[in-house]
Amino acid sequence: MSKQPRSVVRLRYYAKRQAIAKRLRDARKKSGQSQETVAAILGMDRVSYTRIEGGKYIMPSEMLVTVATVLKIPVVDLLDEEPTALAA
Repeated sequence: MSKQPRSVVRLRYYAKRQAIAKRLRDARKKSGQSQETVAAILGMDRVSYTRIEGGKYIMPSEMLVTVATVLKIPVVDLLDEEPTALAA
């Protein structure tokens, strides 16, 4: 089995990060929460949270659990390709 070039791995990682960021942003908007509110609950400033929603940074798994609880959705909906709660 041959290894994939690093560029392919990076592109896949980037695409996954962007997909999670979009699902996070969509879930937050659907819940009616502001970026400021979610950022404050997570103990970070709005700019840092905006970078996470923009896909520039990935949120640690512990924070994903917290934000999913705040947004009242299953964590899997942020990670899965076919989220259940966001489909409605």
